[in-house]
Amino acid sequence: MARVGGARRWRASGAWVWRTTGSGAPVAVAAWIWLDLPTFFWWCHLTSFSGIWHSPAAMVASNRHIQHMAAAAWYALGVSGLWAVYRPLTELTGRRLWTTGAAVAALSAAAFPFVSHDIFVYFGEWRAMGVYHINPMVSPIAAIPGWRHDPWLFRGGWQRTVKPYGPGWFGAVWAAGSLAGPRFIPFFIIWKAVNAGSAAVIALILNQLQPGSGRRFFFHPAVAIEMMANAHNDSLMMLGAVLAYWLYTERAYAASGLAAGLSVSVKFMSALLALWLFMSAPKPRAKITFAVAATAVMLGLTALFWSGPATLEGPLT
Repeated sequence: MARVGGARRWRASGAWVWRTTGSGAPVAVAAWIWLDLPTFFWWCHLTSFSGIWHSPAAMVASNRHIQHMAAAAWYALGVSGLWAVYRPLTELTGRRLWTTGAAVAALSAAAFPFVSHDIFVYFGEWRAMGVYHINPMVSPIAAIPGWRHDPWLFRGGWQRTVKPYGPGWFGAVWAAGSLAGPRFIPFFIIWKAVNAGSAAVIALILNQLQPGSGRRFFFHPAVAIEMMANAHNDSLMMLGAVLAYWLYTERAYAASGLAAGLSVSVKFMSALLALWLFMSAPKPRAKITFAVAATAVMLGLTALFWSGPATLEGPLT
């Protein structure tokens, strides 16, 4: 019995030390530093920023299969470290919570995409709009003469079909590209900051809805990797959706409709949430207020890209 009691006390004291010293924080930071190290050398095969400053073709080394296998093993070890400290991170409070969150956001946002090239696609979308002056809701990339000779367009995906995104998304890309200019690195920094900020705001909102859920969301490895490292455009859709739901719970139906409209105008999947919020509104006046606000946002953003009925063909097909 004494031996069993001693083992229990040892495990309890170990858990207490783990929680009170914040051991999960330095391990998480070390894991992200580990994950960041190969991104500029294995995945991008760089000796300097200039390799991707001018062309995304430098992303993949000539011996890319071996490079990708080595990178996969490296990432597996780093992500395992993130999973190992996930629960202790969700128990952080006070200044340690904010400093650790800021460190995780900065390090994960600094990483180049692990298994996704979407941020390079987004820069290609900006070039299609800003350099070649095409309407992305009407014309595919293949409509640009000589598009194969522009490496950003060539690697962009969806070259022969109109991309199934809404005007809110293309407006966001246009805004980021206008701020960044013709170079990729400023666009990269801006878009990573947008995604890290989106994750932080979502976490704050979730914490308002249920205390503690914000930490569980923000420190989850899948969130850090998909939203902040890979910088998927789902971040903006999720931000609008979570904001719409929270405002709905506060009975701010007009503001909720605006947020829902923004979310739907990024990716149409969130239309299901908008429909649910509309149907769940307690009174006809609330339903009308929500619907008018959401519709006004979507129509206003669509007007920015309007080129006749063809503007709706891509999203509807």
